[in-house]
Amino acid sequence: MDTGTVIHSGSISVFYCDFGYYANLTVQQLIPLDVEFMKLPYQALKAKLSDIKPKQSKWTMDDCEDFKTLVEKKHFYSVLLDIEKDELYESDIVLKLILIDTTSDQDIYIGKELIKKGVAVEA
Repeated sequence: MDTGTVIHSGSISVFYCDFGYYANLTVQQLIPLDVEFMKLPYQALKAKLSDIKPKQSKWTMDDCEDFKTLVEKKHFYSVLLDIEKDELYESDIVLKLILIDTTSDQDIYIGKELIKKGVAVEA
């Protein structure tokens, strides 16, 4: 979770960096972080697959399940192509990647697999 942004005196917006979403909390819900942990960098970063976009106007839950099936419990090699600003949260960055499943003898490019499955199209 990041340091947060004060919305008003009783509420704060926080980003759960490990889960990738924001939430609004009351000041009473906050717990002080031990000083030793304040120097650690994020342990999670936002990323997206390069050169694909959802077939529909946005990713559906079924699309997410197809992605999960392709990536769960696999070994990956990724190629960082670019670093962009997040469209919704300009202070955040998004890594633009090619993601390659190297679990088997044949490399599987996740973006291309999503296109083959009809979940994504080329961007």
